[in-house]
Amino acid sequence: MLDQLESRNLVVRHERTIRAVTLTDEGVTALMEGVEAAETVDRLTPEMLTSGEWEDVEFTEYNVEADAPEARGGKKHILRQTADRVKDVLTGMGFAEMEGPHADADFWINDCLFMPQDHPARTHWDRFALDVPPMEDIPEDLIDNVRDAHLNGVGEDGDGYHSPWSEDFARAIALRGHTTSLSMRYLSGHEVGELEPPQRYFSVEKVYRNDTLDPTHLLEFYQIEGWVMAEDLSVRDLMGTFEEFYSHFGITDIQFKPHYNPYTEPSFELFGRHPETGELIEIGNSGMFREEVLRPLGVECDVMAWGLALERLLMLMYGFDDIRDVHGTLCDLDLLRETEVLK
Repeated sequence: MLDQLESRNLVVRHERTIRAVTLTDEGVTALMEGVEAAETVDRLTPEMLTSGEWEDVEFTEYNVEADAPEARGGKKHILRQTADRVKDVLTGMGFAEMEGPHADADFWINDCLFMPQDHPARTHWDRFALDVPPMEDIPEDLIDNVRDAHLNGVGEDGDGYHSPWSEDFARAIALRGHTTSLSMRYLSGHEVGELEPPQRYFSVEKVYRNDTLDPTHLLEFYQIEGWVMAEDLSVRDLMGTFEEFYSHFGITDIQFKPHYNPYTEPSFELFGRHPETGELIEIGNSGMFREEVLRPLGVECDVMAWGLALERLLMLMYGFDDIRDVHGTLCDLDLLRETEVLK
């Protein structure tokens, strides 16, 4: 009611602070016994030293048990600390880091991944489309290769989706839903030129999805992207890479579950056990890139790839049960101030 009256200029609001001081029982007793007033100085100043006044003043005794005021400076966010730790681990495993745009053409985000253009994940329900001009800087021969893979498949026995494919849709700009768009740029040679095996690349970057907010989902989060290009790779190599990577963070109970992806075959999801609840939490998705992904890019050898959730790694490391405690407007500031990521 007061806010409404004030907004209509019908009232003027004033605020004032009243502080009251009363003696405690100990103070009353001391006053009755008699208190001798004395002027004391609590600090030595340059002026006192210059004038010689310091010889005549009485200094206050220091109470070393008194509570000192808490000073809180800035510090690196625990999520950024974890990202830096992940980068150190992957660099130590022989990986180089990828970089690329957050807003990208749907061609790099989905079409190169053999994701059909009528896939539910590519609708406005899951995708953050941007009202900006389409991307022109895409090689024409690469567009032709990807279009052919979607319509006709790859190889003599290949089979496409038999659904419409629009170049205009492929060139349209959206916020990336996964950092695999960076993998497509690098594997195609668009970023650093043609790559010869063996190669290892990774990124730890933000992605954007129109998900329902809950303890394990946010509209934007960090993805640990990675891939290895080499001859004669297998799922065993992929699983061994995960076991080595997570062991650096004290996580040894990793479980794998077969899964379907349009862009990898075979594919599997990764699960880790939460240290507090004992529940299995999905922490990533992975697999071997399909021929329909690699051949249009000009890659002739095997590529194993993955996308892991940075926030869920943090949950397994420290037992957090809600990623909103460390990320977003509802985060726990005391938790962020007190928690450190160990090297």
